[in-house]
Amino acid sequence: MNKDATVLAKAIYSVYEATKNKEEEGNLSKSFARMLARKNLLYLVPKICKALEDLEKEKKGIVDVEIVSAKELTGKDKEKIEKWFSDKINKDKGKINTFFTVDESIIGGFTIRTKDVLIDRSIKTKLHQLSKKITK
Repeated sequence: MNKDATVLAKAIYSVYEATKNKEEEGNLSKSFARMLARKNLLYLVPKICKALEDLEKEKKGIVDVEIVSAKELTGKDKEKIEKWFSDKINKDKGKINTFFTVDESIIGGFTIRTKDVLIDRSIKTKLHQLSKKITK
């Protein structure tokens, strides 16, 4: 994500937290939008919105988790992976929002990605590591 958008989002977020009422928030939003327009930064609005969403999730202890597998997982498999992630990686850190996708190029296994963590248990990566060892 664009660092400028993240910095602006953190600034606006901290100011919003200090506001007392909806009228103040409305005035703040208008001033912020005018400032972005004056500085030709309106193109950052989608990234700022995403950064604000991420800040709010972080405050609430919500972690977005993307799980990629080579084929569609059964409900039971999804539950097992979610439980493993919660028990081993996300201990007592809050709620997880899990998004499952399929990528046949990983051949088998799965990858788990959060903002801060990447766990790669894919066959593609294991084959790549094995290939590197053999060619040394």
